[in-house]
Order: sequence, then C-alpha cells, then structure tokens
Amino acid sequence: MKRSTLFLLAILIHLKIHAQAPVTFVKNFEMWNEASMHNFQQTSDGGYIISSDAVYEMDPETNLSKGYLIKLDAAGVSQWIKEYNKSDYSVKPSDGCSVFQCADNGYIIATCLYPQNANQGICLIRTDASGNVSWSRLYPGAGTSAAYCVQQTSDNCFIVAGSTLASGIQRAYVLKTDSSGNPLAGKAFTIPSDVWGCAYAIRETTDGGYIVAGGYDYPFLLKLDHNFTVSWEYSFTGETGVFNDVAESPDGGYVACGTVSNNITVVKVTGAGVISWVKAYNTPVAGMYQGFTIRKKPGGGYLISADSWNGPCMAALDNTGNMRWIRILGINSYSVGTDAQPTADGGCALISSAFTPVSLFKTDSSGRYGCSDSLLSMEPVVYSPSAAQSLIPVDLMPQLPATVALINSTLAENMDCKNSFDQPVCDGTDLMVPNVFTPNNDGDNDLFMITTHDCIEKFEILVYNRWGELLFRSADRNLHWNGKTRSGAASPDGTYYYIATADGKRYKGFLSLLR
Repeated sequence: MKRSTLFLLAILIHLKIHAQAPVTFVKNFEMWNEASMHNFQQTSDGGYIISSDAVYEMDPETNLSKGYLIKLDAAGVSQWIKEYNKSDYSVKPSDGCSVFQCADNGYIIATCLYPQNANQGICLIRTDASGNVSWSRLYPGAGTSAAYCVQQTSDNCFIVAGSTLASGIQRAYVLKTDSSGNPLAGKAFTIPSDVWGCAYAIRETTDGGYIVAGGYDYPFLLKLDHNFTVSWEYSFTGETGVFNDVAESPDGGYVACGTVSNNITVVKVTGAGVISWVKAYNTPVAGMYQGFTIRKKPGGGYLISADSWNGPCMAALDNTGNMRWIRILGINSYSVGTDAQPTADGGCALISSAFTPVSLFKTDSSGRYGCSDSLLSMEPVVYSPSAAQSLIPVDLMPQLPATVALINSTLAENMDCKNSFDQPVCDGTDLMVPNVFTPNNDGDNDLFMITTHDCIEKFEILVYNRWGELLFRSADRNLHWNGKTRSGAASPDGTYYYIATADGKRYKGFLSLLR
C-alpha cells in the first residue's frame, strides 16, 4: 500500500475516532429559589429534557409556586425553558418531579401540589414537544399523596409510583391513567407492622405487567400484572433501606438499586422473584452512601447514580454487579446524584440534585468530563437477606381528578451555567450544626440539635427528605427534630436537608440520620 494511501487512511481513522468521541460538559442552573431535579431523559433528538421544581417557598414577587421544564440540545445548550406558575397552590414540600418523553415527542411530568386548605395530591402535566401544557390533572389519593416516577406505557397510558397517606398509614401507591389522564387503576401496599412506605419507581415489563421498587423499613420489589394484581413480591428483610429504582435485565429478570444499611446496594432477581445475587459497596472509611437509579448500558452492564458524603457519584457495573468504576462529579459535596443514564454517543450523563445550583454532567464512557471528577475507592459488603413479610394490597382508585389551572410561560432570561456553588454552613460564630445524629432512643445524640446564640431573636428550622418533603418545622430554638415525619413515623436512615434562618441569615446543608 502506498505511503500516501496509508497517510490518508490514518487521517480518516483519526477523524472517525474524533467524531465518535462523546461530548462532555457541565450545565448548572441557578433557579430563583431552592430547587431540585429528580430525573431527566435523553430525548429522541439527542438532547435532554429536565423537570425541576421549587421546593422551599413561593416566588416572593408573584406569590406563585413554580415548576420548570428545561430542554437542552446534545451539546448542553438551552433550547427553551418553560415555567409553570401554579396559581392558587401553596408550597409543595414533597415534589417527586419526574419527566418522561412520550411517543409523540411531547412530555408527561409527575409532581405534587398542595391546594389551599386541602391535602397534597399527585399532579400530572402533559405537554407538547415544545413544553406547552396540553392538560394537567390533580389526583387526591387517599390523603396526602406524592409522586416520584412516571412513564408512558406501550398502550399510550401513564403509570405513576409514589405514596399516599390514609388513616395515619403512609402506603406505597401505584396509579394508572389513560392517555387523557383519567384514572384506570390504583393500588396501595403496606405491611402489618409498619406505618411508612413508598414506591419510588415503576417500569413496564416486556410481559405487559409492571415492576415496582420501593421501601418500608426494608427495600421491596413488586411484580404486578397488567391489572395491577400482585404476581410476586421480594423484600430484603433483616436490613434497613430502600430500593429507589429497578430495571429489567436482558434475561427477563430485574436488577434493583438502592441503599441497604447505608451501603450502595444492587440486587438481581429472576423473572419469578428469586434472588440471583446481591452486591453492596461502601468506602474503606464507612459512611452514608446511597444508590438511586440504575440503567442498562449498551453492550452489557449497568450505570447507576449515587451520592456520598463527598458529592454526587456515577458508577458502572458489569452484568453480575461487580463495580468497574465509580466517580465523584463536581465540587459541591452538598449535591446528590439522583439520576445517571448512558447517552447515544457512548458517554454518560448525571443529574446532580437536591438544591441550587442543580447540574447536568455530560461525561465520556468512564464518567469523566474534564474537571473536578475523581475516582472513589469502594469495597464490597456481604449480606444474607432473610425472608419477607407479606405486603397487603389495597384497591385505591383515585377520585375523579380535578383539572389544574397552570400559567405556562417561556423564560426569556438566561438560566445557564454560573459555575457558583453555595457553601452551606457554618463559620462557627453564628450556629453550630451537627452533620450526623442517631435517633435510636439510647439517650445519646437522639435529636438533631442546632446550637444557637442567645442574642438571636428570630429563628426557624426546616428539615426535608431527599425528595423535598418537609418533615420538621419549628420557630423554637429549643425544639429539636427527633427523626420522625409529621405523621409520627420514623424516618429511614439516609441523607436529609435542613434550612435554618437566624435573624434573617440563612444556613443550609445536609445531615445524615443513622439509627
């Protein structure tokens, strides 16, 4: 072969490799107020759709609670940002805020609303491909209800996973509607010995049924048929934790990701619900590590999102759950990696969430984006799961949903990257804030106590879970959080967020609850 031909071939190979290299970037969004992103999706045009909500207070200028739908192109450039002003609805302390691109390239959003003088309800918002609202519905549930996951099904219906509170019991809750948002089926689940439960993910399966992931005092998986009848259940008893997500494996089984006893945990079960393997990971210096989402990678293996005491994480696993790599992304240790997905160009993307700024990291195939990403060392943890208690299904068809009036507008201002991160607390002169407490009633460190100075005249403390649900609020400096929800149920181990205001100065940060 001639040298000129070899030279030309080398150039073509170089250009091909260069053209196939995944795009990398980080996109930060500074919202008008405290905001969170819980999931995102790469869209059919190679871009990204992100749904976000304000979770702390209403816009002081308009007195309206807001939601956002953000469309980026494949390079991370904002194409449009829609703002949904939720008129006549107060602050939403339990926004699941999930978005899914529909078959017609429009979107379905699941969030929550607090009508004035009424219980919080699940809200579905259907938009066209440009983010304009087609319809929006509010589903009251049995009482205070929340949504954490929404998907369109193969029959053009919608399925939702969340929770609903009735008679003092918070149950895991699943809902199905038709293409116009009219309810078709609803079912809640609980166990005899518990008053707290939630379904965090629901996925349609290849057999026409559904797989549900969630948790009570322990993680659970539920396999439902197309009528929402339970086919089987699997619960990881003997260990505290929760399954936050589940994916169908290539062999017809299911792989769930979550947190068990403060460790990132991935469990594989067969199509019949029989456990195949369990893999769990923590660092050499044990801390609080949580797994949130799991996605199948093209060519095999899985990509998971997680968070640590050091910041948001993304990890790659092989087909049997062995960790290939795990990276911390960003410089903000007070962010949470709530969703990670493989991208069409062979790279990966991660949403870093909890509170502003919220970020989308676009990386190469190994989780690198060129700045502030570092490998984390993880060690395997061994479990021996025990038998499950039986979940009790309860038929719970929602009331006829109400139409929600939304004011839909396109934001003109630039909400793109500011590359600035809030520093949470504390310089030691104003407030003293612990980062861990252990409410196990042993008389030691049972309360989350913020130490203030006597000169502070006006004080308020709010504590949220990672979904933005308000668990504790007090204006009394001597009243401390005992680790329970507003309904009196014990909150599970995990990472929580606090906002403290002392004489007009705001402090915010994360704390870990360990029982």
